[in-house]
Amino acid sequence: LTSRANLVAVVTNGSAVLGLGNIGPLAAKPVMEGKAVLFKKFAGIDAFDIEVAAKDVDHLVEIVAALEPTFGAINLEDIKAPECFEVERRLQERMRIPVFHDDQHGTAIISAAALLNALELTGKRPDQIRMVINGAGASAIACAEHYLRLGVRRENILMCDSKGVLYKGRKEGMNPYKEGFVQETDRRTLAEALVGADVFIGYHDGSFEVEEAYATVLRGLPGGLQLRAGKYRVDFGKLNLLHPHAYSFMDTPLVHQAYLGEEGLADIGLNLNWQLAIGSSALTVSGNLLKGD
Repeated sequence: LTSRANLVAVVTNGSAVLGLGNIGPLAAKPVMEGKAVLFKKFAGIDAFDIEVAAKDVDHLVEIVAALEPTFGAINLEDIKAPECFEVERRLQERMRIPVFHDDQHGTAIISAAALLNALELTGKRPDQIRMVINGAGASAIACAEHYLRLGVRRENILMCDSKGVLYKGRKEGMNPYKEGFVQETDRRTLAEALVGADVFIGYHDGSFEVEEAYATVLRGLPGGLQLRAGKYRVDFGKLNLLHPHAYSFMDTPLVHQAYLGEEGLADIGLNLNWQLAIGSSALTVSGNLLKGD
């Protein structure tokens, strides 16, 4: 008899906003308003954006838990790792309504769909591929955990953060969640990790230098991936590349899913001024418009 059943709270403290990092709750408000619009547009769900000035886990949990009488569900957004894992766990234990962290579960679901599509197109099984994940925050770890459920072998995942590969015995920049993906390996950089990889997935944020990142990727990948500045044209050659999350050279968040195999571009959804070229076939993306020949 009330609006509660169809009302979601989009909650953030602005500590890890996509492409922008720790910008705080006020600066995060336009992003959260956009999320609320998506709920209404695509699912008919009413949503309020709630930006909370609370960095401490205990404080944030108390505030969100107190909202339970008003909302039918809680959608956590853009809360940095590792705090986000604790916030979500405690709220799920305490609240009697669904609590969902979009950065983790939303990204895991859509990237897993792209991964399964790529595997089907290449005729490979999940347990056969070697995967490199660049980024070790909430999205990366949640996605990696989901890929394990699909059959990817833990020992076949090399995860990197801003300090390099997560290897056994590393002390700098580690936390209990990253420890779950350490490997016994002598590889230390992203370029080294990429040698022989079947899948590359990027979850790096805006603090990761884009040009440096892609230069590293180009050096590490096999088969002639080349980048040319200016119009941002990328010639991929014959590669198997899955990259559902990256950033453009214009410092604008670029979210895409693409599979590139021996037959060329099989599936793609991007935005913002990119050209992808494979041999004589090219796709040009401007805004949300996709054109191909």
